[in-house]
Amino acid sequence: MQQRAYDIIVYGVTGFTGKLVAEYLSHNYLSHEVRWAVAGRNREKLDQVMKQLNLHVDIIEADSTDENSLKAMADQTNVVLTVVGPYLRYGEPLVKACVEAGTHYCDLTGEMPFIFDMIDKYHDKAKQMQVKIVHSCGFDSIPSDIGSAFLQQQAKENLGSFFPKVKYYVRAIKGTFSRGTAESLMDVINLGKDREIRKRLGNVNALTSLPPVYGVDQSRPLYDKFYRKWTTPFIMEKINSRIVRRSHFLWDCPWGDDFHYSETMLAGAGPVALVKASVIQAAVTGFALTALHPTSRKLASKFLPEIGGGPSPDIIENGFFRVAIHGIDKDGTHCARVKFNGPKDPGYGSTAIMLAESAVALSIGETTAHCGVGTPSAMIGTSLVERLSLRGFEIEFETL
Repeated sequence: MQQRAYDIIVYGVTGFTGKLVAEYLSHNYLSHEVRWAVAGRNREKLDQVMKQLNLHVDIIEADSTDENSLKAMADQTNVVLTVVGPYLRYGEPLVKACVEAGTHYCDLTGEMPFIFDMIDKYHDKAKQMQVKIVHSCGFDSIPSDIGSAFLQQQAKENLGSFFPKVKYYVRAIKGTFSRGTAESLMDVINLGKDREIRKRLGNVNALTSLPPVYGVDQSRPLYDKFYRKWTTPFIMEKINSRIVRRSHFLWDCPWGDDFHYSETMLAGAGPVALVKASVIQAAVTGFALTALHPTSRKLASKFLPEIGGGPSPDIIENGFFRVAIHGIDKDGTHCARVKFNGPKDPGYGSTAIMLAESAVALSIGETTAHCGVGTPSAMIGTSLVERLSLRGFEIEFETL
């Protein structure tokens, strides 16, 4: 890639997550290591944020409704890191601008219809331009995607073969839902009223050209024999499992034609845990029903964090997530796992680190050979394991 003014431009820095990313870069990467700037549509607000954060970096004006400004921004940098969502509403013009400019791109989206469209419209062109469009670089879906890839890499090196089945367990989590995540989920659920979109959302191979597979997502509380605990469906499975499957596809299906991936959330042992699992499932169902009706959506939005707002520093610092990605052989034996633990609130603190490190890796070429519209593990690779391990994450492979 030719020399440009910046390695990374953070687009959307006036939002809460954008501020966290800017703070992280300022604390961890000196200007001579990573040349970065910030961008947004309102110069006055950008100036205010930079003063609040006591940062002295270049400011670029760019508006998601102005394609020329997006192209001018993309022309100046090796990577655009964007937190401007929901991406279904604001994302495509920037993806188009980055592809045309030959600029790498990374985001936080978990919005499957948006990713469908970006693959359909820009994958071939991005490959031609040697551009990496990397979606889902936050809590959804780096632990799932990078964790699975790292598990399989270690299994091949230490055990001699890949696992035909991988199961992701959310063991413990403490954090808050961001407004952007909630709005994105509601947008996707609302689009699911369309029969064709709903059908595609139900296909675990929706982000690939592999034959459709339906009905494998967990839909009710189940007892897990390995942990001897009740489990409940994990709300992010319908996003993460599709991302992992796309990675498998982009790597030419090395884990086998019958590779199976699933996610679940541990609720505990005993009768009380079954009730807890059922309550969690009911809450998720209630959220989905709320998203289907304009009146209930409007009411629910009043209880979400303010636009540009987020949790207190204490909540972010005291948050965490602990997940385990298990490799399971053909007879159902759990043979190995990767523990993937995050040090801060998953939706804000940990996500900001994961996104920023993805952008840094892209900017310095610490990546795989793949280009196009892809995933963290297919486009960047397991180099992220080392990067995140240096930033407070615990990512360890162990046999069982």
